[in-house]
Amino acid sequence: MSEFPLISSKGYPNIMSDSILFLSNCVSPPLKSALSPEADLDSSEISQALSSGYESLQQSQQSQDLNSVSLQSTSLICKSVVSALPDLSSSHPALSNITKRLKSLTPKARILGDYIVQNPGKVVLMTTRQLARACGISEATVVRFAMGMGYDGYGDLQQALKDLVSTGLALPDRSETNEIMEESGLNRLHRVILEELGELRSLYETINISVLNEFIKNIISSPVVYVLSSRISYTSAYYMGWSLTKIRKGIHILKGSDSTSIDTLSAAPEGSLVVLIATTRYPNELLKLSKLIKRLGHRLLVLTDSPNSPLTPFATLSLEVPMRAIPFTGNPSNMLCVIKYIVQEVAAGQGDQLKDHQQHIEQIYLENDIMFNAV
Repeated sequence: MSEFPLISSKGYPNIMSDSILFLSNCVSPPLKSALSPEADLDSSEISQALSSGYESLQQSQQSQDLNSVSLQSTSLICKSVVSALPDLSSSHPALSNITKRLKSLTPKARILGDYIVQNPGKVVLMTTRQLARACGISEATVVRFAMGMGYDGYGDLQQALKDLVSTGLALPDRSETNEIMEESGLNRLHRVILEELGELRSLYETINISVLNEFIKNIISSPVVYVLSSRISYTSAYYMGWSLTKIRKGIHILKGSDSTSIDTLSAAPEGSLVVLIATTRYPNELLKLSKLIKRLGHRLLVLTDSPNSPLTPFATLSLEVPMRAIPFTGNPSNMLCVIKYIVQEVAAGQGDQLKDHQQHIEQIYLENDIMFNAV
């Protein structure tokens, strides 16, 4: 059988969706509706697909007649793609640990283990109650299972799976198991607040202070600092850049989605300092800019949310701002807290220049009638 070279599943929680996305770009519109992650084929059909599906797809590509692919063969091809991809259960430590122990588990624990291995992208977002309900078991079984796998609790098991799924988790998957439609307003408010408190506690307990202080030293000592990000992380970058402009000169805010950022960075003196903020799902435009920054010989400080961030290899210095949960649309609390600390420490390092700088800014505000004055 030919090796399937077209799709990589690394870091992607829903392999079937990846396959469907590829096939949907190949087949005619009527066939797209037939492609479903819920397509159910037994092991013998999957085995047959491995030998015939990819060959059928190759023939269709060669003849440029993808409309000739039948609905049934398209489904088989989709399964073929899935089967030809690497087995995540053997490549990720958490899943591998579960897979190795499946045969020795009780029947209920085996059901739970199979569900986790097959649906890591869902499990990282599910409460114990949701997971127990999905598997038809008790919440106590979920907790005992996690502890039996060597974790302190279910939350630690979820955290072990987080890096596997966070980068590729699509918006529908995030909303599906976040109780967005099930909770009442007040219950949702309580959950959100408690979740943020948990995130801040984790930050307090795990942040690398020595690296954080090294960040601050670099910012204080650099005459010019470029603060860069895009998409949802741009919120944090703008807050950082705007705040720094209030305590010192030489701060520039860049948006990664603006191609003029390339011009600005290319014209910057060699060795300039760039602070880049990137959180999952890591926009490709920031990855490209990181490569450019390194080629230009600038110093790159990366604020990110995972030790496995794709931006880290290009960084002069990288600081992980830990975030335990995979958010529905974003989780800026920890990042903004760290930025607030950085800004205050940089301000403290300005000495007498801080007062002179801020007085100058206030004078500009007054002369140009920038701020509301009740007097």
